[in-house]
Amino acid sequence: MVSGQDVANQLQWVLALAGIIGFVFGAIMQRTGFCTMGAVTDLLSVQDSTRLRQWFLAIAVSVAGVSVLRAFGWIDAASTVYLSAKFSPLSVLSGSFVFGIGMVLAAGCSSKTLVRAGEGNLKAVVVFMTLGLSAW
Repeated sequence: MVSGQDVANQLQWVLALAGIIGFVFGAIMQRTGFCTMGAVTDLLSVQDSTRLRQWFLAIAVSVAGVSVLRAFGWIDAASTVYLSAKFSPLSVLSGSFVFGIGMVLAAGCSSKTLVRAGEGNLKAVVVFMTLGLSAW
């Protein structure tokens, strides 16, 4: 049987690891300017595909990570909403359109908003709170 102290120790390790990963992720994002909207804007306005390639690398890493987790049986990807048989093209198009308008109004994607909020940008704090409320 697992004691309460063991659970508390595991929780401390998980929180510490999450903090370290979050710090590293935030530092990399702040340094590279990683942003979905910025990547598309760079490609269309100055024909620079650097940030778009970063974005595709991030997608490739996440797909590889999920594949590894599935191979070891640590997650059941079939039970997620992403592999659901309930696919609605109209929902995807309308949601993408509204999300894109939100990115333009917020001057960046949600990850860029989080970085800006961490830098002390008050507009980003309001956008982040709005993003959280709308996701809820």
